[in-house]
Amino acid sequence: VDNIDIAMSTPMALTSDNYYTAAMASIALRKKLSPVVSDAGMWLRLKYDCRKYPHERFSVMVSLGESSVEGYAPNTVQTDPMLALKAVRDALEDPKSLNITDDDLASWKEILKQYVSDQKKTPEYWMNAISMRYLDGKDFTTGCDAKIDAVTADDIRNLLTSLAEGSRVEYIIERK
Repeated sequence: VDNIDIAMSTPMALTSDNYYTAAMASIALRKKLSPVVSDAGMWLRLKYDCRKYPHERFSVMVSLGESSVEGYAPNTVQTDPMLALKAVRDALEDPKSLNITDDDLASWKEILKQYVSDQKKTPEYWMNAISMRYLDGKDFTTGCDAKIDAVTADDIRNLLTSLAEGSRVEYIIERK
């Protein structure tokens, strides 16, 4: 099995507005990349992170690997991982042109609000929220629904453009 990891990172001030924009940008990336990799007979895993230390940044790790094509459409075949990498790179080339409909944006906002609501029911969420508020002066809990609602399609496209042009994009290819 061949695996490809794509690491992207860009400086981003860690504000609650940017944090929620980053969460929705990760949803947008998954939406854009999922059909590209599934058409290539690959699986996709996307993880994102907003870091405070040593510098505030937004980072995304996109992992691809060969899937079993069982259960796929009859004509689906696995693409050479290097061709899949090219297809992903092409898909990431122009984030400014990403089509984000009003329905997409509304759906992503509801998904994120539900996720935050679920997280607020855990002690880990509150331990992290309180430590960020009192140690770093960052409040991610007050008015989060309004901050999520304030995220625009242009905010998402701008962050994805910054990520695509970011300070570091690395490709890690593992051949077995």
